[in-house]
Amino acid sequence: MAEANSNGDAAHGGEDFYALLNVSRDARVEEIRSAYRQMCMLYHPDKHTDPAKQELAREMFPRIQRAYEVLSDEQQRAVYDIYGESGLTAGTELAPYYNTVAELKAEYEMVQRKREQEQLLAMTAPKGMISLNIDATEWFNPRKYDDEDDDEVDDDGSSSSSTWYRDDGDDVDGDEDDDTHDDDEDGGDGGVSATSYRFADDDDDEEEDVDDFDDFDDEEYFDDDLTLSRIFSGIYVSGMKFEQSVQTRPTSSDTITLNGTLSTQFTKGTGQVSGTWTHQLSPSVSTETTLAVGSHRLLRCKVQQSLQHGRGLAFADVMATHMNYRGRSLIGVGASIGLLRSLTDRVQGLLHWKVGLDSSMTTSFMYNHAAASHSLACKLSARTPSLSVQSAFPLTDDLRLKLTATATLDDVSVGYGLERQLTDHTKLGLGLYSSRAEGVSVRVKFVTMRQAYVLPIQLSDELSTSAVVYGTLFPLITYAAVRQLVIVPWLRSLERRELAEKRRRNAVLVERQRQQAKAAVVLMQETVQRKIESEERVQGLIIVQAWYGRLVGDASRGTAAASFFGLSSYSSSSTEEEDQDLVVDVTVPLQCLVKDSKLILQASSKASLVGFYDPCLDEPKQLRVVYRFHNALHEVTVNDDEELRIPKRSHKKQQQQQQQ
Repeated sequence: MAEANSNGDAAHGGEDFYALLNVSRDARVEEIRSAYRQMCMLYHPDKHTDPAKQELAREMFPRIQRAYEVLSDEQQRAVYDIYGESGLTAGTELAPYYNTVAELKAEYEMVQRKREQEQLLAMTAPKGMISLNIDATEWFNPRKYDDEDDDEVDDDGSSSSSTWYRDDGDDVDGDEDDDTHDDDEDGGDGGVSATSYRFADDDDDEEEDVDDFDDFDDEEYFDDDLTLSRIFSGIYVSGMKFEQSVQTRPTSSDTITLNGTLSTQFTKGTGQVSGTWTHQLSPSVSTETTLAVGSHRLLRCKVQQSLQHGRGLAFADVMATHMNYRGRSLIGVGASIGLLRSLTDRVQGLLHWKVGLDSSMTTSFMYNHAAASHSLACKLSARTPSLSVQSAFPLTDDLRLKLTATATLDDVSVGYGLERQLTDHTKLGLGLYSSRAEGVSVRVKFVTMRQAYVLPIQLSDELSTSAVVYGTLFPLITYAAVRQLVIVPWLRSLERRELAEKRRRNAVLVERQRQQAKAAVVLMQETVQRKIESEERVQGLIIVQAWYGRLVGDASRGTAAASFFGLSSYSSSSTEEEDQDLVVDVTVPLQCLVKDSKLILQASSKASLVGFYDPCLDEPKQLRVVYRFHNALHEVTVNDDEELRIPKRSHKKQQQQQQQ
């Protein structure tokens, strides 16, 4: 239980009682009592004769006494291990984090607004999707004109309809462009060639067209046009789709969902509006009725029942649809039944039988474990029997690899992609899919909250090695460039602003902790001096220098070897002057903790050790110690929550090891 709150108190400004007494979280009552007695010898007011030190001890000792009272009581210790100090006081105080009443009021109002927004989103649950289909097949399948097109040019210079494409910038023949540039360089009318080529059949107007184009800046006009055509040629928007849905709960057992869809494909557009009413008949039985109107009409009724306390689900539905196809009115009726059951804690099985429209029998198995998931589906159908496999593997904590494969009687399609969790509510996916029937396409998907933005890009209508290579490398390189040039600088700027605001809000609390640590150091000076003299006589452990806080250039600031796709490698840049205020000299407090030429610090935050304080709340910290043992210098750096045991031979400085 103790591990559940290992750093929670320090992170919220609370006291870490285990660190204060420098005992482990599984320490016995006898060990806690022994540590308390040792601290009483140093910090009890009666142990000091100087009135100034007695006053400091009166401020310091209640903290130690409070820690001992909690950890020595079995019930209070159990509550503290789970909920921290806030659990003992039945609430946390906000006032120390704010300098004025206005700031406290503003924070309270912000929390209230956030809670209201979350409640509103939970009530309506809006979902949206925007998809923009891009056709870039001409990049990998350029238009090729038959030799017959060239033969169709008459002797008098007139040409066939292919000249219209050349005039619109769709010509991909490099020779035609080169001829135009040669005319420009020779001082001739480059535009004359293009214009006369288009209107070659208008012999009467040819000279007039030439005169008109003499007034243009041919080189500037056509160079710009050709540059744009080279960049954007072969890229078209072939379609788009918009989806939006909202839901409301008029009663505790009823849910109404409204969904709208608009889509276009080339010159054809479709749309549909649907409404779904879900009614909970009992805790295990629910019904669902859907009515849709638009490009095709739909009526569906569905009933489902949970089995074995949620370990299974049975459902059945009937559906009727009406649509117009080539001027004819078609009505279709279908039905389906299914059974979903948990076979083990990680494996689920699904049987789904459809009759009527596209009759089929589908068997699926799903395996889920942590971030990994796998599925296998077999569909038996008279029209399109298929076998599909999907897998997702975690590469890092926030990066997953997805693989898909589907086989039918006449085709096989494969796909692979990466999905990156950018924030708690935002993720980005990149995938490439290829098949003989559909060609090669790239899919980019960005999801934030309940909104999805999808960009399918068709690279080739047939299997193409170059399309697969470019479709794999180009999105990754583009993402890496955008991350380094846009995302990372923006996150750094955002982090700097948040840190500045956080430090301003915590300034009062940090200053109070600093004064407490300063008072503790004053009280332990005499004891530390005696320990140094004792250790020097036996060539024991002497703390030469120790720093605690956000150390400049340490490993916590990020390394260049971080993940290529991760955002964990970036760190906010701060000046050396700013970082000086984030480091504390803890040489004296550490020397005070030395006992019998040994120093042991537990695996918890060091901020609550006597004489320490947290100079940068909620920021990564380290402890660096330079010490002398047997007249040899040693150095070690550990993270805030790591255990420290000294002396160790591995800490000896390399230069001295070589001399020996």
